Formats: sequence, C-alpha cells, structure tokens
Amino acid sequence: MWKSIAVGYYGESLHHLIHALDGPSFSSGDTLAATVLLSSYELFTYPGLDHHRHVSGTVTLIKSNLHNASSGGVAAAAFWVYARQDVAMALVHECPTMLPPEEWVIPWTGQETAEDILGNKMVWIVAKVIAHTFREVDAAAKQSLHRDKTRLIKELDNWQESLPASSAGVSFGTSSEEGFLRKFFAVPSMAGAMCMYHLAHLLLLTEGCNPSLTGENISQVEIDLHARSVASIAFSPISDASLVQAVQPLYYSAKHISTLAVKFKIWALLDRIENQLGFHTGHRIKQLQQQIKVAWAF
Repeated sequence: MWKSIAVGYYGESLHHLIHALDGPSFSSGDTLAATVLLSSYELFTYPGLDHHRHVSGTVTLIKSNLHNASSGGVAAAAFWVYARQDVAMALVHECPTMLPPEEWVIPWTGQETAEDILGNKMVWIVAKVIAHTFREVDAAAKQSLHRDKTRLIKELDNWQESLPASSAGVSFGTSSEEGFLRKFFAVPSMAGAMCMYHLAHLLLLTEGCNPSLTGENISQVEIDLHARSVASIAFSPISDASLVQAVQPLYYSAKHISTLAVKFKIWALLDRIENQLGFHTGHRIKQLQQQIKVAWAF
C-alpha cells in the first residue's frame, strides 16, 4: 500500500527538483533540503542501498557547502533531518554515523531549555554514543573507552537534569500487565527525544564494546528499566512522528528486554507502525524473529 504512494511522490519530487536546479535562484540549502526529503520517501519503502547512497550524497553536499548545525534557515532544518537519518542508518548497520558528530559544529552553550534544541541535542549525544559503541577497539584503547563511556553517561545525566518539568512526560493511569506505564507529553516532540535518551543508555549497557567495559557488573535490572521505559512511551498516546522516531529504540528495547511476552508485544507494535504509518520496520521485525529462534535453539 505505502510503497506505491511513496514511489509516486518520489518520482514527482525528483521531476520538480531537476526542473528547479536549472533555475538561477536555487541555493545549496534548497538542494540539501530537497535531497533530504527525497531520502525520506525512500524510508517508506526500504532503507537499503539507494537510501544509503542518498544519505552519502547528502554528506557530500553538507561538507562541500559547509552546512552544519550552526547554519540558518532551510539549511539548518535540512541538516537536522539528515542527522536523524544518519543516526537511524548507523543503528541499523551498527557503525558510526557518516558525518562524525565532532563535525556537526554545534552552537549551543549548555543552558538550552527550548524543546526543539533539547531534541536536537539528544540526537547529537546519541550520535556520539553510537561512535563510541561501534568503533573499532583494541586492547590498548580500553582505558580511553572507559573515560569516553563515563563522559557520555555524564552528558546524558546533564541533559535529563536540564529538562523543563513539562518536557520529561507525566505518568498517568495504572501499569499494564506488562509493566508499561503510559506518559503524557505536553510537548509532543519530547516523546521521541526521551525514547532516544533511553536508547543511549541501552547502547552503553549492552552493545558493541560496552559489555566488555562493564564486565560482570552488567545490571539486567537497569537494562530492563530503560527497555521498558522506551516501550512505555511508545504505547502512550504520542504523535505519529514520535512513534516513527521510536522505531530504532523499540528494536533495541525488544532485543534486550527480559520477558518473551513483552518482546512479542513490541514486535506487534513495530508491525502496526509499518501498516498504519508506512515507515518500514520489516527488517527489524525479521531480526527480532531470528534472535528469538536462536534463543529457543539453546
């Protein structure tokens, strides 16, 4: 259903872009925005090689035209859409982002309270967590990795402490039988940001180089807490945009949550996101199915 719609819009958008590029008033910021939007249509079908090429092409546009997080106008908006796509691709392929987070040229002072800036800041922190988690590691780097992990945890703590009271979400109702407690977000976009916050903690606890840094001190209770927090938010009455942003956090939540019944419930939610919103989740569902098969084999 969604694939044909996305392909139709993709073709129409590409036609308009080719025509507009011939015009004298088309800026590099416009080109960046158009490229990012085209790659968004590809996400509705499958984030495969074509989408990977588009993200790679966007990096080239960003670097060659010196666009970054400090840019103004449409270029800045396009940059942050790109940043979210780059983070999502990095999580899918378990590798650092194509544009390293130290090259984003972040303009913040550390005292930000506006929700849009706080959301973007969490994307940046998650990009740094990904770079740390999925980097190539040798034995000599272990002490440095410990320092990086401690610094990243401190950044996450500082981000959470900086949130206005209205931004973190307010719990309501009673817990479901799976232990999910729904939350209301006065600022809808903060639901996605909070999912990314808990995802960052899950990555630092369970993925890539991090388990070897923690050793036998890994806390399943803490893992479960962050995994259930993601699910609680996703099963709350949140916006469609926040639900799409929760796809990658939901995958890691289902991967590491301890209860099989809860894994299946999250799996069903991922399936519903694709069927109702058109955002491709099938590859993540297949990965979860394979993980469960392997677990049952033992």
